[in-house]
Amino acid sequence: MPSSRLQAKARTSQLVSTYGVGSIYPAAAESYLVCGIDEWDEKNCAPVPEPRLAAALGVEVFRQPPASGRGRGIPVLRFPEWYYCPKCRALGPYWKLGDKKSGRCRECALELVPSRFVACCPAGHIQDFPYFRWLHRAQGV
Repeated sequence: MPSSRLQAKARTSQLVSTYGVGSIYPAAAESYLVCGIDEWDEKNCAPVPEPRLAAALGVEVFRQPPASGRGRGIPVLRFPEWYYCPKCRALGPYWKLGDKKSGRCRECALELVPSRFVACCPAGHIQDFPYFRWLHRAQGV
């Protein structure tokens, strides 16, 4: 799944704490998953000199997140992909329910809301909640 660039701004302190790698970043009526540092543009991430901590953790260097307005920023993915409409109560993948440019429901033109239910495994993988499988589990789907 290709990453996108979020136009919302997050402070550097937020990117190393609250909204770090793997976190869900809320932006207006949308939300995004912050990609791993292997997806970041290293040229825009200044090194942070901490030789003792680096030696203790067995790494060569620490890097700070890119500063706002410099380069490409932090790569993100739309997550969750499932949204719902508070008016017509439709639930489904974002691209099926809404207009990608406006983020509004195709049926009633109300702004779509991200589903706040997600599923995680013990290994830390995250996915949209499997609504269809959960609702139809008695049929063996």
